[in-house]
Amino acid sequence: MLASSHAPSVLSQFGFGAMDAGQAVPAAARDTVASDRGEVRIVTLIVEGVVARRRGGDGVALGLAGPGEMIGFEPACPAPEAGLWLSAGRKIEIPRHRLIDALGPVAVAALAVEDLRSKVRSAHEEIVRHARLRVAERLAGLLWDIHDRSGETVIALRQSDLAELLAVRRAGVSGACSELRAAGAARVRRGAVELLDLQALGRAARLTPP
Repeated sequence: MLASSHAPSVLSQFGFGAMDAGQAVPAAARDTVASDRGEVRIVTLIVEGVVARRRGGDGVALGLAGPGEMIGFEPACPAPEAGLWLSAGRKIEIPRHRLIDALGPVAVAALAVEDLRSKVRSAHEEIVRHARLRVAERLAGLLWDIHDRSGETVIALRQSDLAELLAVRRAGVSGACSELRAAGAARVRRGAVELLDLQALGRAARLTPP
């Protein structure tokens, strides 16, 4: 994972200048992150928004990525990484070979190690959540994380998307959504979840005192 403070320097190496130089294009919630374009492997640099990482066509999420982070930058891994946009945002797509050529082998190795460390941290956090928290608490935590990274209060994800991200059955998500609604934290709209009260959401996620 690329630290967001490094994003401007990476862009400058491609002549993009500032992150608002007009090179970024919009991404809509529920868009997929392309991992390749024909024979060319693509790296997506997130300028704004939040993405759930995925391994190729696998539906299992591998943690969230936010502004300044990259999807698909895995020079030592043959399987491409993809993703699902959890909020509207902006992106810059760069052919991976161009990025590697521009950064050089030392920077590539450092970024690859940090990317792996980030995935290990995300996996550990998800394991802890799965082991210790109920589905409603895990859902509240996921919604909190998406809001924290994107600022969105209407998250354009369906219950089936949430079930996939949490690796639970849709019935479990439906019950969890009912709990969050009863707590005044969030409610399900058509194809989206609206965050009603961030303090209540934090309490539901066990992130803030009850």
